[in-house]
Amino acid sequence: MDQIDLNKLQQILSHTKILREIAFFEEIDSTNSYLKRIINNVDEGIVVIADYQSQGRGRRGRTWISPRGSSISCSILLRPPLTPDRSYILTAACALSIRDSITPLVDKLVSIKWPNDVLIGDLKVCGILAEAQINSNQTTATTILGFGINVYEYPKSVNATCIADHATTQISRTDLLASILVSLDSRLQVIYSGNWLQVYEEWKDSISTIGQEVTVITDRSDIQGIAIGVSKEGGLIIRTPDNELVTVQAGEASIRKPNPKS
Repeated sequence: MDQIDLNKLQQILSHTKILREIAFFEEIDSTNSYLKRIINNVDEGIVVIADYQSQGRGRRGRTWISPRGSSISCSILLRPPLTPDRSYILTAACALSIRDSITPLVDKLVSIKWPNDVLIGDLKVCGILAEAQINSNQTTATTILGFGINVYEYPKSVNATCIADHATTQISRTDLLASILVSLDSRLQVIYSGNWLQVYEEWKDSISTIGQEVTVITDRSDIQGIAIGVSKEGGLIIRTPDNELVTVQAGEASIRKPNPKS
């Protein structure tokens, strides 16, 4: 059984600047929900890990299935020096760190699908859920940055995969999570220093959605076209069949490839 070594993780966080403390649960409803309940009583940088989530959540109210001992379920409390239109950069930093940490373990390309998924090949291995609270002066007071990674299993009813199905080396959940946290802490330091555009440029160049024909599903309509880039506010820029440029903001849409023509 691949148990998470809390002592090793805490020792690693003794050398990081922003991520500082580990809280671990054998079982919890949701790591994001737990942080929401204690948000006013803990310092920035607490990392909450659960071996099993009974009510794991994804974007837009979706459930996230997390079989016991088979995944990484993690949420982090941040108090970033960011305006709300730039808070997406935390999700971008997380996606980049997860991609970089999974890549050496598998035999296929690991990429980022806009806005918040990490893929192995064309299958989802990780989702990220960021939930922010905004101050009255329109700055981001807190962000709970949660992510779930399918390590050994995945829900068979969705277009997903797990790391174990593509692994070329032995997997350790502890080592994978340690790599992610160290990498994320480094990118957070860049963001906190004011150089968030450095992370934006890296993220922009890593999104596999760009160049593809896509259908973006929003609350108001479906938008079809070619994804040609992302804005500095995190939105996906789409060129429609009418040659119109439409930007869909991060957090407002999901993407799917259009059905093949019959």
